[in-house]
Amino acid sequence: MKKLRYILPILACVVVFIYWKEKNNFYVDFIPCFSSYTSRSRAASIEDGSYVYTYFPLKTDFALRNHDLTIKFDTAWVQHSWYEKSVGYFFVKKDLKKSLTTIFPFKKSADNTFLFSLKSYNGNNFEKYAGGIEENRYENSYERIGDTIMLLIIEKDPIDSIGWQNYTNGDTVIFVRAKNISK
Repeated sequence: MKKLRYILPILACVVVFIYWKEKNNFYVDFIPCFSSYTSRSRAASIEDGSYVYTYFPLKTDFALRNHDLTIKFDTAWVQHSWYEKSVGYFFVKKDLKKSLTTIFPFKKSADNTFLFSLKSYNGNNFEKYAGGIEENRYENSYERIGDTIMLLIIEKDPIDSIGWQNYTNGDTVIFVRAKNISK
C-alpha cells in the first residue's frame, strides 16, 4: 500500500507531462535521426503532406543499346523528404526538409539487373553523383527545380571484366512539370 502511494503521483506526472508536450507541440529527440524518408508513391506523398509537383515523361519506353533490357518510366513527383523525430518513444513527428526530392518510378523488363544508372542534368552538365537508384525508382535532391528535368541513362559495359569502369552514355529522358494539376 505504501508503494502505491509513491507510484500513483509519479504516473500522474508522466501522463500530465506527455499531455502537455502534445498540446504545446514540444518535441524532444531521444534517438538521433541519420537518414531521411520519402513516400513510396505519389498518392502517399499527397496524403502525408509532402507532395509539391508532378512531372510527366515525354517518352516512356527506352531500350538499352548494349543490353537486352527495356525501361519504362512512369509519372514522377517532387516532394519534401522528412526526418522522423521520436518523442519519448510514444509519438513520432515528421519534420519536412526544405530541399526537394524528385522520385522517378520505372519498370525494367528484367528484375534484379543493374545494367544501367541515371544521372540528373543540373545547370550546364550532368551531375557527377548519380543520386539514389533502387530496383524500381530513382531519387535525387534539388535546392531549386525547373519546369523540365533531364535524366541521362548510363549503361554498364557488356564485357563483365570492364563493367562500370568504362560505362557508355545512353538516351536522355525528359520530364516536364504538369501545369494546373490538382493534387
